Amino acid sequence: MASSPPQPVASLEAWRPVVEQALEAGIAKSQSLGGTIEAAAFGPGWGQPVVIGATGATDTFRMWSVSKPITAVAVLSALEAGGRPLNEAVRRSIVEALTESDNCAQRRDVVALQRLTGGVADADSAFRATLAKAGATTVGDSTPAPWSSDDLVCAPFFQETAAGLTTAQVEAPAIQFGTYEWTIVSAVRFAYALGAGEYGEAGAAVLGWMRRPKEFAAESTPQDYTSPLNLPPSGGRFPLKWLPAYKGGWGGHEENDFISEQIDVLDVDGSTIALAALYRPATQPPSDDPGLTEAPQALEDVFRSARRALVKLSRTTTPA
Repeated sequence: MASSPPQPVASLEAWRPVVEQALEAGIAKSQSLGGTIEAAAFGPGWGQPVVIGATGATDTFRMWSVSKPITAVAVLSALEAGGRPLNEAVRRSIVEALTESDNCAQRRDVVALQRLTGGVADADSAFRATLAKAGATTVGDSTPAPWSSDDLVCAPFFQETAAGLTTAQVEAPAIQFGTYEWTIVSAVRFAYALGAGEYGEAGAAVLGWMRRPKEFAAESTPQDYTSPLNLPPSGGRFPLKWLPAYKGGWGGHEENDFISEQIDVLDVDGSTIALAALYRPATQPPSDDPGLTEAPQALEDVFRSARRALVKLSRTTTPA
């Protein structure tokens, strides 16, 4: 789908306060749901991201499944740097990690990254370097998790996607990037860099897969995730002409710190607008199912408010 000609940066600078007000309104509406929410936005010529929330700029939280597009970019970049083609096995694992949030696929991607870069330490460095390119940072322990009986559910997937891997490599300890932490600022910076083309062909491929409809992972059961798969941001009704791409993440109830987060990348009239939001419920859910909390509605309130503001801006702004 062709994009509109990019708008001058000068005209987009005026969008910043409008989007900021929209995020404030969305958060205000969500307050009746209980819990806390943070949001951020970033666009061309803004200098710094808009950050809404009392501790949004400094609050750290686990990446969970939003680590998956970062891992995917790192894998594709490593393949490109080594002059290696993307085989179907790795392509499948990346796509399923992004469209199904499949944890077996993510483990396969991490194993691939460790193999491509030379080991755990180098894979950790590649992941952090991917974020650094966006002006984003992370903190986390790169101690890899060993293959265990819990991973047996992943055995069939690994058997199907084991091209080029030995049994030892398949069962090698793998870094759990999802437990790394970042801030809402780093989240929106990464989303913006992805949309702005900072990662070249690797980023463009990941962005394309993030635009696909979301599906249930083969490893999951209906009770694992009871909220609508494509809400938000499709519930925010972002125009399809904006090519909305998104990835969510959730987890932490066992640590008594459940969160639900999401990044969105939009192409509004040829310019990248990135959004990010994080919700913490007032009461911890009994499992990591976001549908057992007000998270879907809280994030929906924020993204819908941003969408309304961007629609008006898109209609009223004219090139300088």
